[in-house]
Amino acid sequence: MALIIQRAIQICLIANILKEDYGFDFTSTTEILFDDVIYPALCESYSSKEKCFNDKHKQRALWYKLLSDYNGKDLTKFIRKVFETNDI
Repeated sequence: MALIIQRAIQICLIANILKEDYGFDFTSTTEILFDDVIYPALCESYSSKEKCFNDKHKQRALWYKLLSDYNGKDLTKFIRKVFETNDI
């Protein structure tokens, strides 16, 4: 799990460079489904969206499960959502 998190951080850093230096459209995957999937599932546990979002590192396994449930059997559902509005 630690290696996956490390790789995700590296990919995010590279994506930010591509966004800032070359104008690519990029939104953190965490942010893409936050309003539609994550926060609705967790809203009763937090007093605000900001507090929920800022707690993501403590709830990583739960967030992963929620996103997996969002995909269901269609393993491309989430990535298709990402590329609807992003280059990378």
